Amino acid sequence: CPFCDYEQVKKRRPDFKRHIYTHCPDAELYDPSEPSSPGQRIRKRWCCGVPVHLAAEYGIHPPYKTVVVVDGVENVGGCDKKVSRVDALRRHIQNPSNSC
Repeated sequence: CPFCDYEQVKKRRPDFKRHIYTHCPDAELYDPSEPSSPGQRIRKRWCCGVPVHLAAEYGIHPPYKTVVVVDGVENVGGCDKKVSRVDALRRHIQNPSNSC
């Protein structure tokens, strides 16, 4: 990795792309020369909370510390932690020691 001392053991390109994404979340991470996935991007995943209209169901009540707009929907209760895999996000959300 050009950003840290991570050394990829298995040399799988998708794994390395996900790792680079953790350093550059706004980067366009695709390889147009790969015929199997032209223009395919790594989806951005982060702990963005829940929609405001569902907040009370999750025990989140006003005043809200932060409101984040995602695809036009106001969300509250997230910690903004970024992850590159959906299973990592699921573990983060289900971890009882997290405040989000």
